[in-house]
Amino acid sequence: MAKKKEIQTVTSSSLIINKNEFEKQVNDRIETGKELLSYPVKILSTRLNSLREKTNVYDETEVKSFLSEYDKWKQFNIELLKRSFDISDNEYLQEYENKISTNVWSDWVKERKYDIQKQITVFESLIERLSLIPSNIKDKIEITEENISTNKVFIVHGHDNEVKQTVARTISQLKLEPIILHEQTDQGRTVIEKFEQNSLDVNFAIILLTGDDEGKAKMETDYKTRARQNVVFEMGYFIGKLGRKRVFLLLENGVDKPGDLDGIVYVPIDNADGWKLKLVRELKAAGYSVTADDL
Repeated sequence: MAKKKEIQTVTSSSLIINKNEFEKQVNDRIETGKELLSYPVKILSTRLNSLREKTNVYDETEVKSFLSEYDKWKQFNIELLKRSFDISDNEYLQEYENKISTNVWSDWVKERKYDIQKQITVFESLIERLSLIPSNIKDKIEITEENISTNKVFIVHGHDNEVKQTVARTISQLKLEPIILHEQTDQGRTVIEKFEQNSLDVNFAIILLTGDDEGKAKMETDYKTRARQNVVFEMGYFIGKLGRKRVFLLLENGVDKPGDLDGIVYVPIDNADGWKLKLVRELKAAGYSVTADDL
């Protein structure tokens, strides 16, 4: 008598967070991944590898910075997929990890960006299949913050015209309107009146802390490079008006930070323009509809 064929049961993982929240987090990981695809890494030269193929030689510091950002993005994705389902080693995590390559044949940056694109595709597929994925949690009605109605971003600056213009161009590339005080009409107003009027309908400010002045405490002997006093004043004004999350502080290398503000996060003005990707993330968090694809 023939034996009955055993039926193998496949355990399907279920979400343990609501689908709206999961979709929101996955979309955020997709956007961050796309920003990594645009991450600038300087090419110093090209050479032939052992297979006589052309390969790029990159700035080593910028490669390390890119790989660090990639590794943080990848590890977050793995943890997200582990914690979102009732089975930590679930089929969706395995699908994602199958797209992670550990080999490097010739070009670190090119091959890691290829991996990023494959991992983004897995997340995009997850979004498409979301209605088919079982969940142990009933979906909640998603409550989202209202998008920012204005496209204006105030730029507070000192005497460094090059940095000011670079930031203004970046804001314009993101399809937003940079507000620079001296470019606005006076209309018979004092400087402070002009400042107050032009800051009324903005919901985000960028502060450029560049080395325009020198100063020191009375008990110190050496002068330190500092931002102009009006820049520090306007920084405090916008932090009070908009809150810290809507104020983006760009700090030039070697410039002394304003005193008693160690709880504030400063973003360095780096040659690799990594600050631009951080700016995009902060603008998104503030409700602006922007994408790194426009940079």
